[in-house]
Amino acid sequence: MLRVVNNKALALLMAGTLFVRTASAMPETGIAPENGFIENLQVALLVLGMLVFLIRVKRTSPACRCIMFGGAWLCLSFVLRELDVEDLAVPRWVIMIGSGTGRNLIMAAGWVAVGIFCLKSFRILKRNLKFLVSVPASILVVIGGFLLVSGGLFDRETIRLENGRLYEELLEACGYFLIFVAALMAGKFKTLPEDEQEAVAAEGACVHRSK
Repeated sequence: MLRVVNNKALALLMAGTLFVRTASAMPETGIAPENGFIENLQVALLVLGMLVFLIRVKRTSPACRCIMFGGAWLCLSFVLRELDVEDLAVPRWVIMIGSGTGRNLIMAAGWVAVGIFCLKSFRILKRNLKFLVSVPASILVVIGGFLLVSGGLFDRETIRLENGRLYEELLEACGYFLIFVAALMAGKFKTLPEDEQEAVAAEGACVHRSK
């Protein structure tokens, strides 16, 4: 099953590369404006990634659930960042909590909740840290984060180039795409090596006591 998912992820990665090559050859106008095609694509990728992470919550061990919740909240945080609620025809209270200070408070509260949830499995996560940072899904998230930071350089005009807006949006789209692919590949987090060993040891102890 994991091999099938990885093959699909590879196919998506190749499709994303083709999209970037095609989009980068297009003029900036029409594809990279605010709330344009690329920004809508970014939000779609993030929403899909969030849903995939949430679906995997029930299919993972307790120690891995905080990772899935963290991935889902990461995607939602980026959705709140990319979505310009002020420009939407929504009630004023939605604008208040979806932008500015309200948005920042919601994002911070969510990360605090994820952190508290992870504290319950901190010992197992710490012992599996080497495994967690070496799996392909984690590497893709790191690369995606690097692309997002790179896009921010164009957004803040630290790097000034012609069609800089287009490069910014493409880098961000690629970053979110890699996070989405990481969500598809997160099936490897169904359980952790140390978690499995503890489960086997606990089962053996129960069998021994029953005898």
